[in-house]
Amino acid sequence: MAWSEAAILYRQKLGRQDRAAFSPEIAVSHDGEVYVVWLDRDMPAGPPPKRKPGEHSHRSAVDLWIARSGDRGASFQAPSRVNQQSGVIWGFQVSKPRISTDRQGVVHIFYPANDVSTQTRLDVVASHYTQSTDKGATFSKPLTLNSHVNKDGRGLLGEELGAAHAFGTMAVAPDGAVHAFWLDTRYMDDPSQGATLFTASSRDGGATFASEIEFAKGAVCPCCQLVADFTDNESVLVSYRHVFEDGSRDSVVLRSNDRGATWPEPARLPIDPWYISGCPLKPTDMAVNDRYVYSVSYSAGPEHKGVWFSRSRNGALDFEKAMPVHPGSKYSDAPVITVTPSGVVRIVWHSREGRKSPYRLFMAESYDHGETFTDPWLLPTPEGDSRFPVISTAPDGTAHIAWEQRVNIGEIVTTEVHVMGVAAPVATPETAIASIGASGE
Repeated sequence: MAWSEAAILYRQKLGRQDRAAFSPEIAVSHDGEVYVVWLDRDMPAGPPPKRKPGEHSHRSAVDLWIARSGDRGASFQAPSRVNQQSGVIWGFQVSKPRISTDRQGVVHIFYPANDVSTQTRLDVVASHYTQSTDKGATFSKPLTLNSHVNKDGRGLLGEELGAAHAFGTMAVAPDGAVHAFWLDTRYMDDPSQGATLFTASSRDGGATFASEIEFAKGAVCPCCQLVADFTDNESVLVSYRHVFEDGSRDSVVLRSNDRGATWPEPARLPIDPWYISGCPLKPTDMAVNDRYVYSVSYSAGPEHKGVWFSRSRNGALDFEKAMPVHPGSKYSDAPVITVTPSGVVRIVWHSREGRKSPYRLFMAESYDHGETFTDPWLLPTPEGDSRFPVISTAPDGTAHIAWEQRVNIGEIVTTEVHVMGVAAPVATPETAIASIGASGE
C-alpha cells in the first residue's frame, strides 16, 4: 500500500554564529527532551585544502557543543560547551561523539579526545566519557576509558600520533549499565592490518568503569565507527566492518550474552561483498525492538552500490537476505535507522542524482516490520548539500533528525547543523496488515 509522507513538525538551525558546526548526534530522553551535540570549529578563512581522493588528516582539535529542547523541538536552549579544555576533541563525520540518556535523566557522552600517552609521552587519541546530571548545563570531569601502551605507532598513523583509541560508540542498556566501545591500533604494525575492538562498561551509572576487555583482535576495519544496541538487559550488540581473509570489508554484528564479558563469532550481513584495500569509513547502524534487529549499511559491491537493509529474527545471531533501500540511486549513502514504539521502521540517508548534484536527505518507512518499504521521499532541507543524518525516536513515535548542511559563502565552504521533527506514523504494522487484508490484496 502507498502511505502519505509524514508531516514535518519543526525545523531548526543550531550552532553558534560565525562558527562552523558539523557532525551532529542526537538523543531523545524517555520524557521527550531532545538533545543534539555537534562539533564546532573556527569558520574557514578560505577555500578547503585540495587533497587526493580518500586523503585526510589524522589530526583534529575542535570543541563539542550541546543544545537541549524541552518542548519536543519547538525551541532549543542556548548551546553550551561540553569539553572543559578547549580544542581537545578529535572528531570527524565517522569518529564523533555519541550521546545517550537514561531513565534517571542523566546525559551520557562518549567522545574521542586528544591526549598524551602515560607510557610513551606521545600524542594519542583517547576514548573519553563524561556525564551531566543537570540536563546538559554542566558536565563531569572526563574519564579516560582506554589504557595506554608502550608502543610507538607514529609510523602507522603519521603526523606524530603514537596511537589511536577512537572511532568508538556508547549506549545505555535497559538496566542502566553504560557500555562503551572503541577501535584500538595497539596491535597494528601496518595499515593493511585490522584494529582490535575494546569495551569498558559501568554498573554505577557512569561513575566508574571496569577495566577494558579486548576482542575481535586484528579483525576490525580501523576507521569505521562502531554502533551499539541491546536486545535485553543481558545481550549487548555492536556492529563493525570485519576485515575478511578474502579482502572484503563487510558489515557484521557481534552479540554478547553476558553483558559484554565474552563475544562469540559475528553475524555477517548478507550483502554483496565489498573488496576494498583501504578503510570504507562507513558505519553500520542498528535499531532493535522485541521482535527484530534491523540494520542498514553501505556497500560498493558489484551487485549494487548504495544503502542496504537487513533484519534478524533471532537477536542478531544471523540476518535475512538484504535488500537495496534506494535502488534507483547510484549515490545513496550514510544510512541511519530507527523503529517507533508502534513498530514502524524508518530509514534516513543522503543521496544525489549525479556526481555534481547536491546531496539531499531521503526517508522511507516500513509498515510490515521490514518486509517492504515505501518509495523514498525527499525531506525538506535547505538548498545545497544535506549530509550525514542522524535520527532518534521519541516515546510518542516522533522522529528527530539532525544533519550537516554545507554552506558556500563565496569561496569559503562551511557547515551548519540543522534538526527537524517528523511526526509519528499514522499507520502501524497492525493497521497496515489489516488494511491489506480488507482490500483483498
